[in-house]
Amino acid sequence: MNPNVEDIAAQASRLSADDRERLLERILASLVESDPDVDAAWNAEIERRVDAIESGEMRAIPWDEVKKDLGL
Repeated sequence: MNPNVEDIAAQASRLSADDRERLLERILASLVESDPDVDAAWNAEIERRVDAIESGEMRAIPWDEVKKDLGL
């Protein structure tokens, strides 16, 4: 017998947070059709941002600081 959604959700709730995140990423990826051009553009942008941070051209702002600045 195939497990139903409730069974799967119960099993997933027993996973570690990291494993649940990986599972969620896989489920979301299965719902979205991938476009190689879009994927390539995002990968290039990610590399550009990493290079900018590593060179000191840009700095990352910790999430706690962003929330504070936004009054959250």
